[in-house]
Order: sequence, then structure tokens, then C-alpha cells
Amino acid sequence: EWRFAVDGATKGERVTLYWPNFTAVPSNLQLQLRDNATGTLYPMKNNGKWAYTATGTAQSFSIIGTQTSSSTKSSTALSAKTS
Repeated sequence: EWRFAVDGATKGERVTLYWPNFTAVPSNLQLQLRDNATGTLYPMKNNGKWAYTATGTAQSFSIIGTQTSSSTKSSTALSAKTS
């Protein structure tokens, strides 16, 4: 599990998290983005981004990986952008 926070967006602003390079993620690794405030899980392989409305304070997220068998590929990058 990798925990991180997104901070700096003003209240009501849309923030988009991007993970554009899923070709580097092994097919046997299931990744989910968890909103730690709500506990909601979002599958990451089917979508290259996820957006939310900022609360004006740091928002906590986690990336949870479940491996179904062994592999050697590396993981992908994640970025955040306000819109």
C-alpha cells in the first residue's frame, strides 16, 4: 500500500489524478485507488485518471496493489492537476 496526500487546491476546485503509463504495470498486478476519507475504491487499470472536488485541506489517498502471481515489471507514475 502506498499512501499519499494531495494539498494546495482551493475548496470547490476540481483535481484530477493521472496515471498515464499502465503499460509498465504487470498484467498480474491489480491496482486500486482508495479515497481514505470515504473508503471508496476505484480500479486503476480501466481508467487513466480520476477526478474529485477539493475540500480546501489535504486529501489522503492510497494505492493498493494485489499481485496474483510473480512478475518483474516496474510500476507507473502518478500526477495530480487542478482544473
